[in-house]
Amino acid sequence: MASGDGDVHIEDFLTSMVTDPDKVKKITEIFKELCISFANAQVEAGADVILFGNVGNREFCSPEMFRDFVGDVFDEAPMRINAPTILHICGDTSDRLDFIADSNFDCFHFDSKVEASFAREKTRGKISLAGGVSNITLMEGQKEDIARQVITATKLGIDLIGPECSIPLQTPLSALKAISAEVRKRGPNARKEPQ
Repeated sequence: MASGDGDVHIEDFLTSMVTDPDKVKKITEIFKELCISFANAQVEAGADVILFGNVGNREFCSPEMFRDFVGDVFDEAPMRINAPTILHICGDTSDRLDFIADSNFDCFHFDSKVEASFAREKTRGKISLAGGVSNITLMEGQKEDIARQVITATKLGIDLIGPECSIPLQTPLSALKAISAEVRKRGPNARKEPQ
C-alpha cells in the first residue's frame, strides 16, 4: 500500500478493502488501539471531549464497506475512552446515518452535504448532532445568512450548533461570533425537540 516514495495513498488503501480485506482489518485494528491510547492520553492531559475524524463518506466507500471495516471500531473505541466522543465525517453520509446513529459515539458532527432535517430524522434522537452552519456561508461572512442557518438548526434540535467542519483559515472572526450571538439570542427555549 505504499508507492516507491514511501507514501501511503488513500486509493491504495481503499482498493485493498476489496483486494485484501484481511490486511485492511489488521491495519484498522492497529490504528484503533493507537487512537484509543492517544485519546485517553489527551483526556489525562485535560481534554473534555474527543473528536474522531473519519473519511468514510459515500464518495469513498459503500455503506456496507463502511459498516464492515469500521463497525467494530465504532462499537468499541468510544466505550474505552474516558470522555464523551464525537464522530466527524466530511462529505455526504446520508446513506449511513442509521449505522452512525447506532454506534457508541455520543455525538455526530455532520457536513452540510447532509441536510440538517434529514440528519435529525434519520438519527431519531439516538445520537446528538453537531454542525448546521456551512463553511461557505461562514467564509462569505454575511450575518443574515449565518443567522438563518442557526435558526434552522435550532428549530431542528441540532444539539451543538456550529461550523460543519474545520474552519477555513480565511473565515472572518465576525462570522464565528455571529453563530454564538444568534444562538444566545434564540435562547434554550427556541429549540424544537426532535420528533
